Amino acid sequence: MSRQTIVVTSAFTFSLLALLGSPAAAQDDPVAQLRTELEQQQAEMARLKQMVANMAGSGSAVGAGTIAVIDLNTVMKALGRDREVQFQLQTEQKLISEELKDRQSKIRTHLETESQKVAASEASDQEKKQKMELLQRKLQQIWQQEMQKARKDINDYRGSLNKAFLAQLLPFAKSSAQELGASVVAARTDLFLHYESAIDITQSVSQAMKDAGLESAPIPDSAFGNGGGNASTNGGANNSMSDSSNTNASDDAGATSQPASQPTW
Repeated sequence: MSRQTIVVTSAFTFSLLALLGSPAAAQDDPVAQLRTELEQQQAEMARLKQMVANMAGSGSAVGAGTIAVIDLNTVMKALGRDREVQFQLQTEQKLISEELKDRQSKIRTHLETESQKVAASEASDQEKKQKMELLQRKLQQIWQQEMQKARKDINDYRGSLNKAFLAQLLPFAKSSAQELGASVVAARTDLFLHYESAIDITQSVSQAMKDAGLESAPIPDSAFGNGGGNASTNGGANNSMSDSSNTNASDDAGATSQPASQPTW
C-alpha cells in the first residue's frame, strides 16, 4: 500500500493543545505546574529538532519518513495569487465600508429624532438628561456591534479565500511529495531553522500549478488605488478598522476602503 501524504500546517499547535489539557493545569502548586509545562515544551522542542535532523538526513537520503517542505507565501506570489487575494479583500472591504456608512447614517438620524422627542417632552431636565444618556449608550452599543460584525465578515471572507487556495494547492503538494518519496508535507514556519533544498517542493508545486492554468491574471497597481497593491503582510483582520466610542465615527466607517492585508500562512 502506498503511503498517504499528510499535510501538517503547524506541529507546534499540538504541543499548545497538549499544554492546555495537561494534568498540571489542575494542580494548585504553580511551581510544579510551571515545571511540568517547561518539561513538555522541552520534549516538544527535542522532537522537532529530531524531525529536522531526519529531514536533513545523510546526503540525498530521501524516502520513508521524509518530510517535504513548502513555502505557501512563495507559491502564492509565484502564481500572482497574493495580489488577487489582496484585491478581492480590498473590494470586499469597500462594500462593507459602504454598508457601515449607511448604517451610521441611520443611527445618527435615529439619535436626532429621539433627541428632539426628548427635548419636546414635559419631563424634567434631569429626566431628559437621563433619557439622552441611555439613548446614546444604546446607540453606541449598536454601532460597536456593527463594527465587530464588519471585522468578522472580513475575517470570514479572508478565511474562505485562503481555504479555497489550499484546496487547489493540496493535490499538487501531494503529487510533488509522492515523487520525492515523502510521507509528510509541512508548511514552512520559523520552527524550521534548516532543511536541505532537496526536500523543498515549493518550486515544483508552483510550476505544476502554472502548467495547470492556475496562475492569476495580472492586476495593475492602479486597481488598488493609492495603496498601489503594497499592503502589509501582517495578516491582521483589518488593521485600519478601529472601535468607535460614539456615533459620529465617519472616519471609522470609511476605514474599510483601505488596501487589504495579504494572507500570511
